[in-house]
Amino acid sequence: MFDKELKEIILKISKMYDQGENIISYVSDNLANEGENNLLPILLSYDLQAGSYNRNKNSNLSTFYDEYGQQLAEILKNYSSQDSSILEVGCGECTSMSSMLKYINNPTQDILGFDISWSRIYEGKKLLGDAFQKNLFVGDLFSIPLKDNSVNIVYSSHSLEPNGGKEEKAIKELLRVAKEKVILIEPIYELASDKQKDRMKYHGYVQNLKSTIEKFNVNILRYELLPIFSNPLNQSGIIVIEKKDNKQSKNLVNPWQCPATGLQLEKFDDVFFNKKVGFAYPILKDIPLLRTEHLIIASKISEALYK
Repeated sequence: MFDKELKEIILKISKMYDQGENIISYVSDNLANEGENNLLPILLSYDLQAGSYNRNKNSNLSTFYDEYGQQLAEILKNYSSQDSSILEVGCGECTSMSSMLKYINNPTQDILGFDISWSRIYEGKKLLGDAFQKNLFVGDLFSIPLKDNSVNIVYSSHSLEPNGGKEEKAIKELLRVAKEKVILIEPIYELASDKQKDRMKYHGYVQNLKSTIEKFNVNILRYELLPIFSNPLNQSGIIVIEKKDNKQSKNLVNPWQCPATGLQLEKFDDVFFNKKVGFAYPILKDIPLLRTEHLIIASKISEALYK
């Protein structure tokens, strides 16, 4: 995995970051295509930037984040109940989630969130109150470590945005996890201005969300642009998706599943594991690492944990 070229790229990114250079631009210009030698540097550059969104939240953008959080809270309240479990996919540093929670006013509600970056989740834990920290974890949008129909409401906040070409795969996974509804708050290409469309095409953003969603057994309850957004060239839209075959069962006591096999995961101290196949996933500083890349093959895990 770490060949000479990859090592040089990683060291260059690290040096650029130390010198205060724009590593995001470097990665975008030189490593746009995900591949064996590109994915790790892309993840590294994303992880190194952890904390930047929350610094913005406390600066001149504080009013916007507060208004955006209120808008998000109203949306979630309109499509959920007081005891609904809620999952934010790609929550980053929990910037939007923390703003939204001020207006939810239900500290006992099950609110979950995950991101691909450990450092961003770490920043999010610092931002959130104790009541909501326990349900943050590292995960992958395309292989969420949660069981089918395990969360009432699944929502995104500009996290599907950069996954152009993977729209159907992403929506399929969100619908798998959602028990009732999926709420997408994303830039909507078909409703965007010409300038925003050009920008979305340049950055490889998602397109054709509505027509992709219509391939599934769902109802679309809402499809429009939203009034509160930070960038007129990246205006937020909303698509509310209702599953026609939604399950009305109670929330699962243990919703966790192995992202590689789909088998149930159990939590024990500092590890999630499935004793049947001997797969384990570590917990780093109270943050579960639940991507397939974190899988540890440990056939003696039960013996080690319970002796």
